[in-house]
Amino acid sequence: MLELSTCPQLSLLSNTNPEYIEIENHIRNTMSLVKIIAIIKIHLPKEPKNWSKKITQRVYHGTRAKCDPNDILEYGICCSDEFCGMCGILNYGNKSKFSKRGKNMWFSKSASIANSFSFNLNLPQDYLRTIFVIDVLNVSDNDTDIIIINHDNATLQRFLILYEF
Repeated sequence: MLELSTCPQLSLLSNTNPEYIEIENHIRNTMSLVKIIAIIKIHLPKEPKNWSKKITQRVYHGTRAKCDPNDILEYGICCSDEFCGMCGILNYGNKSKFSKRGKNMWFSKSASIANSFSFNLNLPQDYLRTIFVIDVLNVSDNDTDIIIINHDNATLQRFLILYEF
């Protein structure tokens, strides 16, 4: 049995919201068959000083869910399972100590690449998938689809996308 905790403040975006439309359009550029169930804005309790003045890049991070993503959508409830990437990122942000790839965290400019890391460990394949929209401090102006970050304070989670095919 998973323990439950309250997630940070979240708000469900309407499909007419400009942020929703922007994210949806970007996702559909690489995943045209996706059915977006929800785009949820994450309201961080405390944003790092001067973050908005720093140069950032918006990227995607697909992660595993060990619990049912519907619990977040319906009840605002996160699980406390250490292997649930979705709830861990909601509660703590992207942390290198939880990375499955050494101390590096991988992000992509393409939602389709992030999708390959986005599945639910305990539920059938037709359940909701999860991708985060993350702002990262862009340490270099590289032209690759993959960005590797190894500093915890270089990322901020902005949106959670729940979707299916």
